[in-house]
Amino acid sequence: MKSRFWLSTAYLWLTFIACVRAQPPEKPSDQSTPSLQELSSFLEQVYSGSEPPEGARMLLSILQGSQMGPGGGWFGPAQTKYDFGWLSKNCKLEGVSEISKENFPASEALFRVLDRDRDGLIQPMDLDWSPKNPMVEQAYQLNRIFRRIDSKGSGAISREQWLAFFEKASQGSDILTSEDFSGTLLAGFSGSFMPGDRPDPSQLVRGLFAGEIGSMFEGPKIGQQAPWFKLRKAQGQGSIELSSLIGDKPVVLVFGNFTCGPFRSFYPAVDRLY
Repeated sequence: MKSRFWLSTAYLWLTFIACVRAQPPEKPSDQSTPSLQELSSFLEQVYSGSEPPEGARMLLSILQGSQMGPGGGWFGPAQTKYDFGWLSKNCKLEGVSEISKENFPASEALFRVLDRDRDGLIQPMDLDWSPKNPMVEQAYQLNRIFRRIDSKGSGAISREQWLAFFEKASQGSDILTSEDFSGTLLAGFSGSFMPGDRPDPSQLVRGLFAGEIGSMFEGPKIGQQAPWFKLRKAQGQGSIELSSLIGDKPVVLVFGNFTCGPFRSFYPAVDRLY
């Protein structure tokens, strides 16, 4: 496994060096080195007709200025075996297009969790986490709005912060109009990264080859066993080993970085689940 890792890393390094040294296209260029677009085109040619390994996909996303959302680099799109088909089969309701409270064989509390749009029915869209799902798209937009009100970046909005936003948006009025609300939130709004979120491409390239933004190993596929690991606890007291957690309860591994604003804002849901 280690030899495969080093071969993969070495190959990506050689690919990147080749990109840097690649001759520019036939069109004359005043640049002494290829542009990011030229490097991206070269890397696409290298893997033309085949699926690039995860590390190469990540490098390609960096060169193309990806916002590192679902589908970019090794950030998805998400895959799951626990879709609506799996649920309906385990509920012995195969062939149905929706599941109501009456024919759901578990608790009402669990039904409410699975009924993501809260329409009283569990439908395929409720268990679809792909980036093309309108609910997922809207969730990302709402998260950006949430983060603009969450001035402390803690992943939670206090009553004080909410009232402070109301006072700012209403400009002292006792009511908040749609124009006040949207105008305040859209002031300085960008369809790209939020301020402080956008990393420099050179930082991302260094982080990629240093293993700071992910591993060069291909991630496990659905149904494959998670790799064993042993890590020091964040508080610095002792360590935690995956093998010691395997038992009667489910083990959920959540990967992310608390310096990432979007990840930090979503994480309280994991704490509540725990």
